[in-house]
Amino acid sequence: MGCLAIMGAGSLVAPRSEPALRCAIGIATLAHTLFFLALIGQLRAIAVAIVVLIAIAGLMRNAAMPGRIPVALAVVFAAMFIIALRPPLAFDETLYHLPFIRGLVESGGLAFRDRLRFPVFPQMHELLCVPFYLAGGDVATHMMSWIEVAATAALLIEWGNRFSRGAGLLAAALFCGSPIIVQFGTVTYVDVALALFVTAGFYCLDLRRYAVSGFFLGTACSVKYLGGYFTIAAVVIVLIANRRAVITLVAGCLAAALPTTVWLTVMTGDPLFPFLRHGIWDLPAPPATGAVHLDRIVRVVWDVAFARDRVNHVSAEHQERTNPSR
Repeated sequence: MGCLAIMGAGSLVAPRSEPALRCAIGIATLAHTLFFLALIGQLRAIAVAIVVLIAIAGLMRNAAMPGRIPVALAVVFAAMFIIALRPPLAFDETLYHLPFIRGLVESGGLAFRDRLRFPVFPQMHELLCVPFYLAGGDVATHMMSWIEVAATAALLIEWGNRFSRGAGLLAAALFCGSPIIVQFGTVTYVDVALALFVTAGFYCLDLRRYAVSGFFLGTACSVKYLGGYFTIAAVVIVLIANRRAVITLVAGCLAAALPTTVWLTVMTGDPLFPFLRHGIWDLPAPPATGAVHLDRIVRVVWDVAFARDRVNHVSAEHQERTNPSR
């Protein structure tokens, strides 16, 4: 049902686009539609069901699906599907992703949830998970991540095949063969949604479809703040390659990113909450001199992989309690 709604929504908005790209457009369109419902406090089961049915009806315009998936990738997706049926146990999904989704379902709208570790964040992926939560509970939300991985792989195949027959398959294999993709694609994390919209954004950039590229990159910003990094990179690329298209790209990006950004600003006074203004939700970091900061920057790649205690935000008081000898 979810796949049909995604393809149908893409067919309603962009019936002439390539199948995989149309799928990505469908996911983004559904996300913004659900955001609007949540913004007006009408994210209810009946309203969500109506949106899904309208989207499925869009298949009458163009029912073409992405091409055949190679057997090896099909096996990977089947294995990922089975893994995704596990109960939600991942750290971030139990800390705030699933509480966000449950809060959206219970209240029917966006809100500042002050009992959570992070009371607000960009929530496009959580909004996409709402129909799955309504249909099958917390485990079902894993299916949205699984679909996003499949959609990204289909995009990579479609994009790569424009250059050579095996390039797309190789790109998809490298993507799906990463253990972290398997992990994130089977839990309720936002990272695969970010990967999908960034991939779609640069695919459209390569096609010189600047408005659609901006729309995808703006949607990525509404999934996670890190989407801004890729948006800036895309703007730099367009400035170098085709300066006249920058306005079109930025306009598409603003159309997709502004709703979430304005909502965050109105709710908290901080468009990048909680990073720009001081408050009780700050992420504390121990004080350090300029030399110490430089040292941390130089060795951060090593520390993240092999010395996590150096990059965890732990207060001096906590360190003293847990290790008095230091």
